[in-house]
Amino acid sequence: MDLKALATSELKMPKFGRSKQSSDSAEVEAAAQPAGTAVATPEVSPLREKPASTGKRGLGKIELGSLSSIKLSRPAMPSLGASLKRSGGGTVVGLNIEPGRAVAVRVARHGGAVAVEQSVIAEIPGGVVRDGDVADAEALASALKEMFDRSGLPKRVRVGMAGNRSVMRVLLLPPISDKKELAAAVRFTAEKEMPMPLNVAVTDFQTLGEIETPAGPRQRVVFVAAHREPVTKLLDALRRAGISVSGVDLSAFALIRSLHEPAVESEDGDTYLYVNVDGLTNIAIADGTMCLFTRAASVGLESMAAELAARAEIQLEPARERVVACDLLAEPDADSVDAQIVVGDGMREVAVEVRTALDFHRSQQDGLPVKGIVLSGGAASINGFAEQLSEATAMPVEVRTVEVAPGSGDAANTSHLAIAAGLAVQEAAR
Repeated sequence: MDLKALATSELKMPKFGRSKQSSDSAEVEAAAQPAGTAVATPEVSPLREKPASTGKRGLGKIELGSLSSIKLSRPAMPSLGASLKRSGGGTVVGLNIEPGRAVAVRVARHGGAVAVEQSVIAEIPGGVVRDGDVADAEALASALKEMFDRSGLPKRVRVGMAGNRSVMRVLLLPPISDKKELAAAVRFTAEKEMPMPLNVAVTDFQTLGEIETPAGPRQRVVFVAAHREPVTKLLDALRRAGISVSGVDLSAFALIRSLHEPAVESEDGDTYLYVNVDGLTNIAIADGTMCLFTRAASVGLESMAAELAARAEIQLEPARERVVACDLLAEPDADSVDAQIVVGDGMREVAVEVRTALDFHRSQQDGLPVKGIVLSGGAASINGFAEQLSEATAMPVEVRTVEVAPGSGDAANTSHLAIAAGLAVQEAAR
């Protein structure tokens, strides 16, 4: 894969229908500046499903201590794209690992279109993955091994990464043609911009062309920094599970890859905020498929389940079930009131993260108003979540899910598949 394709090429994939659910409202201003911005990408057609509801609408070499075989590949779609040396051909499975859940997806072409052909979702014990980072590699490896052995999926994956210790920035530098001078300038600028010391991080960059600014022409450079420790722990868990890693991508990029829908040309643009609320919350703002901002937040279905388990004095597993079964629009009763309170509070936390991302975007990207919010993840199937998120953010919210091939599994679980499907699509498009 070639990261320069992010700025110079297009990868076309067949368009699908989508699950669409939205509600209208006006824009709202928000609060503090979050960490993260991101990267330009070519236009692709995503994986989507037919309407289900109502309403409107890498980068070069990378060193990881002793993991010297890892290299950043060069994606043709939104992707961080860190990858290991390939051991040959074969199907690559998209693997998304979050607190409380792992999702693996295999996609294939059906009649010239790409759709999910096989998927498996497995619960992960509480505390094994925290805030997107692996806390217990041995326990995660055990859960993943059982998951892949049971499903029969190929043990060759592209895995997603999300968390506060993976950061992207778009840097604006004077045009520099000499590669060594550019590298030095990028490093110097990034050291001031990044929220972590670069000597403890995996880093890389890629130029994305020049733009005109009030200060004159500037070269856009996307810079990526990921703390070494979580990357190493993730790869160690996969190795223990007997899983071969083809690549490591940013989960937010996979989300855009799955759910972006090319817009009919209009004056108000094609800029949306994507929010996937599952084990944690992934947020991305993209103009078309050009990712402008990424952020991960710890609030998600797993934190809601943990809160409900403590509040109702029940085990984590039944708490998880009550969270996803919650109906925010129903009249509460003795059995549902605790879940409604916890999920409602969680929704408001997500809304704060969304408003913060919107506020930061507006301060950085003049002239690119966000048209609406695209919601996915397990929260998208919670009745009333989209409506209340729309009300809390004063933005229209639309639910989208990926397309699933006929006879390929439980359609009720499609809300969980977006990120894993976006990771797998990278391979299916080749």
